[in-house]
Amino acid sequence: MFSASSLRIAVFVFPLTIGAQSVVSVHSGVVHYFEGSVAIDGQPLQQRFGRFEEVRPGSELRTDQGRAELLLTPGVLLRVDENSSIRMMANRLSDTRVEFVGGSVAVDSRNGSPDAPIRVSFRNYEVRFLAPGSYRFDSAPPGLRIDAGEAQVSFMASSVSASANHIVSFTPNLVAAPTPYG
Repeated sequence: MFSASSLRIAVFVFPLTIGAQSVVSVHSGVVHYFEGSVAIDGQPLQQRFGRFEEVRPGSELRTDQGRAELLLTPGVLLRVDENSSIRMMANRLSDTRVEFVGGSVAVDSRNGSPDAPIRVSFRNYEVRFLAPGSYRFDSAPPGLRIDAGEAQVSFMASSVSASANHIVSFTPNLVAAPTPYG
C-alpha cells in the first residue's frame, strides 16, 4: 500500500506529468497550436486535449480571426497569421511541400535539420530553404523576407539565392534586396 507521504507526492507529481505533452508526428502538417477562428477545408477546429488536427495533402488551412502553428519536419514550424491560408501539397517528412495561398506565414527552421526537405510555393514561385533560419512570406506585397538563414527562390527559368536580412519580391525579375532595417 501507499504511505500518506508517498500518496501526497503522487498527487502533486502525477498532474504535472499529465499537463506536459509533446507532439511527435510521422508526417508534416500536424496543427501543434491554434487560437481563434481556424478551419481546415471549411471545418472549424475545436480544442480537444490530447488530440491534434492535421492538414492532409490537398487540404487547406484558413485562419480568419485566428492563428495556427503547424509542425512540418522535426524542429521546423509553420506559423499562419490572421486572415491567411495555406494548402498542404505533400506531407511526407522526406518531401514536405506547402502552397502559400495568401496573407502572411512564417517558417521557423532554426531548430530543424539543415537538410530539411521543405518547399513552399506561391503562385508560380517556389522557395527551397538552404539553411536553417527564420523566413516570412507575405502576399501583399508578395515576397519573402529572410531574417536568418538562406533560401533559393525560383520562378519559371530563373532563380536567386538570398541570405539573412534580404527580401525577394515575387516579381518576374527575381532580385534579392537588403532589408531596410538590416
